[in-house]
Amino acid sequence: DRYEAGTTRHDAAIDLLKAKHFAEALDWAHAALRDFEACANADDEIAKTLRLIRAIESRLDQPPQ
Repeated sequence: DRYEAGTTRHDAAIDLLKAKHFAEALDWAHAALRDFEACANADDEIAKTLRLIRAIESRLDQPPQ
């Protein structure tokens, strides 16, 4: 179901963020967001995923170290 798919994609985005694969993490986070937006009563997950997207985007904007 879409909720479980969103949860799996959100978790994958976190793992990719931790591995510093920022572009891939962003793709997975956006996919998770689409899944959660298709679900009823997923407001908390949507908010959490939007925070994750902002965190990833902030890393993308940083110069490489």
